[in-house]
Amino acid sequence: MIEASGQQHIVQVLRVAMSKGSVGHAYLFYGPAGTGKKKLAGSIAQALNCLQFPEGPCETCLSCQKVVRRSHPDVHWIAPEGKAIRIEQVRQVIKAAALQPLEGRQQIFILDATQGLTPEAANSMLKTLEEPPASVIFILLAEKPGLLPSTVVSRCQVFPLRCLAEQPEQSEMFRSLTGEAAAFLTALRQETGVSVLSGRLAGNENLPGILDVILTMLRDILVLLSSGRETLLFFERETYAGLDEQWTAGGAFKAIVILLKLQKNLQTPVNVRLAAEAALLQLKEVLS
Repeated sequence: MIEASGQQHIVQVLRVAMSKGSVGHAYLFYGPAGTGKKKLAGSIAQALNCLQFPEGPCETCLSCQKVVRRSHPDVHWIAPEGKAIRIEQVRQVIKAAALQPLEGRQQIFILDATQGLTPEAANSMLKTLEEPPASVIFILLAEKPGLLPSTVVSRCQVFPLRCLAEQPEQSEMFRSLTGEAAAFLTALRQETGVSVLSGRLAGNENLPGILDVILTMLRDILVLLSSGRETLLFFERETYAGLDEQWTAGGAFKAIVILLKLQKNLQTPVNVRLAAEAALLQLKEVLS
């Protein structure tokens, strides 16, 4: 079974996708250090090329063992050179992705610390990331998706991972914010003033957390409206009662791009209220 301690919600989604043959072509797993991103990525790589697929990973077959030793010719780990993943590395990835797998069913490219992608590297991989060969799967790992270009994030199925050391309290806190996030998304589509919304958002005691939940819900709305595949949702289907009627797939996508930029801006010294207001003005404009 895929291993990801404390991340059973993600494991279940991935297991269902594998059993139905509907694995995505690109995933982004994000969360702080200690959330098990690399372990999850490695376990998925094992499962996809396990000789017992789709019941794998069995952990004992030659393929699974090679993934553990990082010697499998079809599982590629790409780490930053220094602090950045550079365009030369991405060019090598694109070149390798055009080839057929040597031993396994899938070629899997695991890009670690992708918040370190240089702009040139990110731009060069967009086409391959969006439409990779059928035998290729990308797994991107990052601490904060707001530090990645929105063009990269939008091409991935995005899953937040929670800090294992803080389970189950963090998990409960994350889910407890869904009501507030749903109310915010409803207000965005209605006539609620930007000043009121930005004040409510900036004044939240857990602003990073509420932004994570809002982005996760927008991602689910986008999946729901684009594909209707409820098995890919992060939260339960009931969480979105009414929201799928208020939003469009295009609106959800535009909101994700703008809020990811806000998340990135909040990593710098800014006036939080003004940054939130500027982002919501953009949102209101594109959603009108």
